[in-house]
Amino acid sequence: MRDSNATISEAPGGASQGLSGSARQLSSRSIEKGVKQKTQWHNLLAQSCEPRVSAETSMTTKVEIGGVSPFFIVRNVPAALAFYRDRLGFDIMFQGPEPDDIFFGIVTRGAAMVMIKDIGVDPIPNYTRDIKKGFAPWDAYFYVPDPDALAAEFASRDVAFWKPVHTNSDKLRGFEVQDPDGYVLYFGRPLLD
Repeated sequence: MRDSNATISEAPGGASQGLSGSARQLSSRSIEKGVKQKTQWHNLLAQSCEPRVSAETSMTTKVEIGGVSPFFIVRNVPAALAFYRDRLGFDIMFQGPEPDDIFFGIVTRGAAMVMIKDIGVDPIPNYTRDIKKGFAPWDAYFYVPDPDALAAEFASRDVAFWKPVHTNSDKLRGFEVQDPDGYVLYFGRPLLD
């Protein structure tokens, strides 16, 4: 379990700031490996988010943003990675920093990416928050061109649906899945008029 006072470091394999006592006692070989992993992680992230602008881009041109990735606090990173891989068909892009001490991970599917980390505190999914201002159940929205086909794929993997495929009052067609830490993931798209 991670130290509850731990901070979220900038990337896997980063400096020992905010890591558990065992992680702070890394040998110089482990630190070098961590730097290499951090560089690999940054390279992979950069490749997935390469800007699509020309050299003539000026300060007044709006630069494209390649995507956004939720960052979920989880109880058990290996269990969360297994769920995203085995049930939802994501690929594990990173897990570490060491094979015997996995407390950070990244999963991807298509352009979607989810980062997960165990910092020794319980997850707080949106639906559990009583804000007295309405209900906001989703923790992540994944745009999916064909939510019906994806729901059929997930059903074949025995995924339990939080809400099955439907068209909601906001004219979104999709479905909801809850991950092992309680985060509600919406997979869908807006309906065209």
